[in-house]
Amino acid sequence: MSNSLVCLKCNNTGIDADFNICDCGALDLRRKEKTSLPLSPYTGIEFDVDLLPDNVTPSYKEGLTYILDGAKKGRVPSYNTLVISPISTGKTIFATTLLETLSSHCESVSSIFDILDVKDAMYNTGGNFDLKEALAKDKFMVIRIPLLLPFGTPELMYTILQRRTGLNNYTMFLFSGSIEDLKKQKEQVIQRLVQDGSFCTVKLIC
Repeated sequence: MSNSLVCLKCNNTGIDADFNICDCGALDLRRKEKTSLPLSPYTGIEFDVDLLPDNVTPSYKEGLTYILDGAKKGRVPSYNTLVISPISTGKTIFATTLLETLSSHCESVSSIFDILDVKDAMYNTGGNFDLKEALAKDKFMVIRIPLLLPFGTPELMYTILQRRTGLNNYTMFLFSGSIEDLKKQKEQVIQRLVQDGSFCTVKLIC
C-alpha cells in the first residue's frame, strides 16, 4: 500500500473498527518497523527456577519450566495460561525471559501489557494502535492483572481470550492475588475459564 494513501477502513493502523486485521497491508508495514522487544527493567535477566523463593509450589516451578523449555526449542505455548503466585515470585522475570526467547526464534510477541490498557485498546477507537495490533497479530501475549482487581476482570479475561483464540493466538495472564480473589468477582465465569487452556479457557499455574 502506498504511504501517500490512507486506508478508510483502518486509518493505516492495520486494525479495523471491528478488531479485524485489515487487508490493506498496513499491519505488515508496521510489523517490519519493529526490530526488537521494548526494553524493560528485566530485559536481559535470565529466569532461573532454582532462584525462586521457598513459598512457591513444585507445580508452579514445573509449569513455568515446561513452557520456557519449549520456547527455547522454538515452540510457542499452544494453550492459554493463568499464572498466579505472590508478589516477588518471579512472574515478570519469567514472562520477560519467555518473550525474549520466543522473539529470538522470530515469533510474533510484544511486551507485557496491563489488562486495563488492553481493555482500552479493545473498546476505544482512538486507543493504543500498537496494542491493538498486538492483540490481533501476536501469536503469544502476556497480560498483567493488577492486585487491586478492576471491576469485571473475569468477563474481560474471557472477552480477550474469545477474540485472540479466534485468531489462533495464545495468552498468558499474570496475577499476584489468588484464584479466590477472582472468584469473588464472578465465580461462575472463573470456573468456566479455568480448564485445560484450549479455546476460551486457561490452564492454571499456581
